Amino acid sequence: MTVVVRTAEQHDAQALIDLFQKLDQETQFMLFEPGERPTSVEDQTLALQRFNQSHNQRMFVAEHDSELLGFVACIGNPWQRNCHVANCVIGVSQAWAGQGIGTQLMMHMQAWAEKQGLQRLELTVMEHNLAAIALYQRMGFEKEGLKRGSIKIKGNTINEWLMAKLLLPSQISIKE
Repeated sequence: MTVVVRTAEQHDAQALIDLFQKLDQETQFMLFEPGERPTSVEDQTLALQRFNQSHNQRMFVAEHDSELLGFVACIGNPWQRNCHVANCVIGVSQAWAGQGIGTQLMMHMQAWAEKQGLQRLELTVMEHNLAAIALYQRMGFEKEGLKRGSIKIKGNTINEWLMAKLLLPSQISIKE
């Protein structure tokens, strides 16, 4: 099976919305509840255009036979003091879980981020999402802290791990 990981383009807007809605239905590990995601095709098209014009934001998709299997978004910060940091969001269709799609997406996104000069990638993951935590740890992410009670699903409060990966050695020098 050939899976292609590529930059999401404006023409992917409807397929991405369909993938997002599918992910919202089939897993509780995404942020949105089913039917809660407000994105229209026009909004998604504009978002993809902004992503692809940015130096520190990009969305990648995994595709097989014109079907989107998953995505990863690298969302950079706009401010001078933290524009070297990006938040990561990933989702893979349950039908394709456990087949290396997430790894391919994360590797592709990380390679892009390094080329762009990003120095820190961050993400949050529900503490009971052991498969995702294992993926992120294989990719070099480390747990930095527990966000207690940060998510609520069906009335149950869920903790999230904040995880991060440093891409380049810190060049920070602090004068006292």
